[in-house]
Amino acid sequence: LYAARLARLLLSQEDRRKEGGHRSGKLDARRLSQIKAGNTHVFARNSVTKTAETRIMVAVDGSSSMDWSSTLCAILALNKCLGRANVKFDIIEWGGISYSHSSDIFGDAPWIVYHKKASDNWRNVDRGFEFQPCGGDTPTYPSMVGTARIMSEWQEPRRVLLFLTDGVPNGHFNECEMVGNVVKDMRVGGIETYGVYIGGGSLSADDIVRVWMNEMFCDKWTDTSFEKLGETLLGGIEKLLIKGGHAHAA
Repeated sequence: LYAARLARLLLSQEDRRKEGGHRSGKLDARRLSQIKAGNTHVFARNSVTKTAETRIMVAVDGSSSMDWSSTLCAILALNKCLGRANVKFDIIEWGGISYSHSSDIFGDAPWIVYHKKASDNWRNVDRGFEFQPCGGDTPTYPSMVGTARIMSEWQEPRRVLLFLTDGVPNGHFNECEMVGNVVKDMRVGGIETYGVYIGGGSLSADDIVRVWMNEMFCDKWTDTSFEKLGETLLGGIEKLLIKGGHAHAA
């Protein structure tokens, strides 16, 4: 159900029009006068032209604070949904390379690994996804910058980022402000960026995390409850896309 609904929001934009001048199809009333002159190209056909291809990046927090089983469940649900929607998407995991857990290291380089590229079959991921949290810290700012650099090289006109995290950056609120500035720049640059809160078990974001997620993503993020995974994760993403003004296929 959610795959079909998300597909309508994520499918490439299409330009539908009738093209005349064909020898078969539906009779084009505008060319009836040409029949007397012997012109047989008086039929019209529907033409569909793609105007904007979509590619999605699923960037998953792999820090030690993430709950392994809950995160895995969310990734597999999202993978199956996007796969059945038949849209191009990538999956990366990001995290810290330091185990110090100090607030002064959030400028360090992030650890990023590819789990799926757009050319890979989603069913391979569905059969054996190896989510391996690297542990350590949560360098949210450099991970966001690194993800933006990857997506800036994509050729697809429409680029969508789903940034999955528990909303606890190394630098706390100060780093959230930095991430928020990057997210604003990404949106200006044409990368639709949405936050997806992934907590442990059935826990929803508490008040502090909500403030941090709002600082990073403004109102373009969704909370996830694993008691209602489809409704909160997939339904939440659906609402974000509609809120973003991209319900062109709905």
